[in-house]
Amino acid sequence: MKNLIITGANRGIGLGITKVMLSQNHTVIATTRNIENSGDLQNLKNKYSKNLKIVSLDLTNKDSLLSFSKKIPFNHLDILINNAGIMEGNSLNIANTDKTFQVNTLGPMQVTQKLIKKLLNSNSAKVFFMSSKMGSIADNMSGGHYSYRMSKTALNMFCRSFSIDYPKIITMALHPGWVKTDMGGPNAIISIKESAVGLSSLMLKAEKNMSGRFFDYNGNELPW
Repeated sequence: MKNLIITGANRGIGLGITKVMLSQNHTVIATTRNIENSGDLQNLKNKYSKNLKIVSLDLTNKDSLLSFSKKIPFNHLDILINNAGIMEGNSLNIANTDKTFQVNTLGPMQVTQKLIKKLLNSNSAKVFFMSSKMGSIADNMSGGHYSYRMSKTALNMFCRSFSIDYPKIITMALHPGWVKTDMGGPNAIISIKESAVGLSSLMLKAEKNMSGRFFDYNGNELPW
């Protein structure tokens, strides 16, 4: 069984993946900005008291980022899932750009940096970045969503460079699909469970030859 950390686990895809991993008897540290307001995670904690630890993490708060790694009891970390993300604004207005980049790009970079020693202590370490097809330059045929697209493109570049600099760690960018979440909206075509099951299976089965690449929840490779 694996030791996992997943950020943004209080709802949506993050919560879905947490449920799948716990059902398979993995040990999960699930992060959320506000533990008291994370009722679904608290309910999971009641069911999986030995395998689930809930930790507060706010990717926009320097103190939260600095103290985060001290809350991790693992000596080795097998899987890090950088899932937390936001989408704000759809125009050229740059008002939301700083926050979007902090949560979607710099936050995952900082979390990974804080946990690198624990990852290197694992014999089968993996790091996953929840990206999006909207971060694919080759796939962009519709424009818009400037801050979100740019933040995910930058995240993809970090993923690619990290995979080269740390070849021991399997590193991948993932597209969860258009999922019925608060971000995806009611018109999305994929359920949280379908995406979470597909992503979890892909992550657990990921091998060295998949590192430094971009895949969707069904295991189809995507262009950068």
